[in-house]
Amino acid sequence: MAYDVDVRGLTLPAAANLSSNLFYLGIVNASGQVAVQVSAGGPVDGVIYSNTPGAGLPVEFITNAAAVKVAAGAAVAVGDTLECDATGRVITWASGDKIGKALAAASGAGVIIPIIPHFQS
Repeated sequence: MAYDVDVRGLTLPAAANLSSNLFYLGIVNASGQVAVQVSAGGPVDGVIYSNTPGAGLPVEFITNAAAVKVAAGAAVAVGDTLECDATGRVITWASGDKIGKALAAASGAGVIIPIIPHFQS
């Protein structure tokens, strides 16, 4: 089943070059900038939804939606509860903050899948 959801997010400044982090999980740092969440199992504020080539440049950041696309960090099954890995991608939940539910399977790292997000509030 295909999922195509039209989502609009916040436009915030990027903390760094995010050009290779499209669909990665992110946080808003203490400076109000979007950064990739690199704390495995850590809280997530949203999904990076644009390729932003440099710090301070605008990045689209999805914080709340019915479904969003994300990058998988490992194989994931449909219906798995998810958490963030140490690279900002989703993996099957083990012990960290639960950040969503998989709507499709991923065969391994780098596969883009839709999820129902449950980001921190």
